[in-house]
Amino acid sequence: IPAIPGYAATFFQPNGFISTVQFLSALPIIMYMLLVGACIPLVPRLTCKIGFKKSFMLGSLISATGYFIGFLFDFLSGLLIARVITAVGFAICHVSTQNYVACYATEEARIPSYSIINIASGAAYICGMPVGGILVDTIGYKALFFFSMVAALTAIVIARRYIVDLSISELRSKIISNNKFLSLFKIK
Repeated sequence: IPAIPGYAATFFQPNGFISTVQFLSALPIIMYMLLVGACIPLVPRLTCKIGFKKSFMLGSLISATGYFIGFLFDFLSGLLIARVITAVGFAICHVSTQNYVACYATEEARIPSYSIINIASGAAYICGMPVGGILVDTIGYKALFFFSMVAALTAIVIARRYIVDLSISELRSKIISNNKFLSLFKIK
């Protein structure tokens, strides 16, 4: 939610320490990005253990939980907790979609498939800021958290219906056979 720094700034009373307010208002996005970066290397193991569908659905549920916490609480620590939880959910969803493409796309279709993921992510980042700002001005911060939670729960319904998953043993062998670098090491 791009309007988070402005929302975080509403928790402060002016006290002459502008730099402190600016830092603390940026803290939710700093925590979010830090957690996404920290979680991404850890998530592929989860995807291989439980599969693409379950990991995507788990990530969406975790994100929805974070948005719900953001909807409930009206103080900075609640907002920080919400953003940390949402970051973990986003990282799980992001990695599971990339691994899904790596596993299911043929060698010829892999680059166009990754391009679609990157284009969709880029469009979300570019359009998210103005749309989020408009929604905050129109419906408020709380309603935006609620709307985001509903969107994450909708992703679970869509994933349950449309994501195809292999058994765990088939999944591991397919990932290894599709990855020429891993196959050099005969990892099983």
